[in-house]
Amino acid sequence: MTSCGSSKKATTTQSYTQPTTEKVKTQGDSEKGRAIEKEAKKWLGTKYKFGGTTRKGVDCSGLVMEVYRVVFGVKLPRNSAEQSRFCKEIKKKDLKKGDLVFFSINSSLVNHVGIYLEDGKFIHASRKGVVISNLNENYYKKHYQTAGRVTQVMGRIQDEDQSATITKSARNKSKTKTRKNTPSGLSLDELIEQKLDSIYRE
Repeated sequence: MTSCGSSKKATTTQSYTQPTTEKVKTQGDSEKGRAIEKEAKKWLGTKYKFGGTTRKGVDCSGLVMEVYRVVFGVKLPRNSAEQSRFCKEIKKKDLKKGDLVFFSINSSLVNHVGIYLEDGKFIHASRKGVVISNLNENYYKKHYQTAGRVTQVMGRIQDEDQSATITKSARNKSKTKTRKNTPSGLSLDELIEQKLDSIYRE
């Protein structure tokens, strides 16, 4: 087991997705939670490397950051302490698939993180590499600190999906309205082209 809350020589990310909305659907109630689990499991067996963010080697916060980047196309804070502050705190009994679990290893501060799966299991980068462990194991029960939900990311995705739907709907309505107001069901552009053709023929 190891901690990865330190910033010692770790690759840092200066910018990350900021909070957008809190009233969003949780990961566990949607396909997004399963998408997080599917991507996280692809990392099983990857060796541990402090500051790593690739399949050649990764640390705990790097794993979380990369999984969320691939699934949602967003950036989370680089270390586990910042990730815990970024999340909406939730109770252990309310954990859903895709939520984050935080630990304090040899410290009073958060310095380790994992991605919750189900039935008490979570996936994380330990000294043995990326593995699946159980929150009920004595070691993790002893060092467990808190849990969090990345509602900000979920909100951003929902907002973008809704915005795209509204934009597409408005565009379709605009096209329909234009066609209804022009002869022969032609669009304004088509009418202009038709008029120019008739002028050139004369």
